[in-house]
Amino acid sequence: MDRLLSCECGREHFVSRSQAGQELQCDCGKVIDVPTLRRLADLPLAESPASSAQKSATGGVSRGMESTPSRSWQGWRGPVMALATAGFLIATVACGWYGWQRFTIDTSYTVEKEIKGGENMFDSFDAGTLSTVWHEMGTMGLQTKDPPNFFLWQIYAKDREQRTLISGGIAAVFGLIALAVAFTARRR
Repeated sequence: MDRLLSCECGREHFVSRSQAGQELQCDCGKVIDVPTLRRLADLPLAESPASSAQKSATGGVSRGMESTPSRSWQGWRGPVMALATAGFLIATVACGWYGWQRFTIDTSYTVEKEIKGGENMFDSFDAGTLSTVWHEMGTMGLQTKDPPNFFLWQIYAKDREQRTLISGGIAAVFGLIALAVAFTARRR
């Protein structure tokens, strides 16, 4: 609970237990020593924040420069703001990471280019080599094989695009939550 500390000029300042033993400066320029914890209990209790704000606006009680922090971040706003900011930062880093990975993948090689390359390879064979290859295919048959690397890289690139969009969306949601909390705290 805050206490009231009076200056010689007549102004009163709110002081808390965390300020015990410190100094604060009055608007008149005088430096006031805040009593230790034992002596702080002897000071009168401060009024509720609403009535003290009215007195401060009318000039009755002034707040010291080192008085208690703003009450707008107490309660649910402080933790929600911290979580929203942390979520925003983590999701933004993830979005950047996935976006960078996607940017570095070359997806210009397509199935059409693979077919064209195969056709060019078969066109370059002489009759004897082509006959041997045809015979091997006839005896071994057309077996299943692993997909080519370019195809796997295209799947990986699509996955990175999706992850970039999802993490970007999550970052946007957390950013909006943080802005909403900051806006409600300022209006308070």
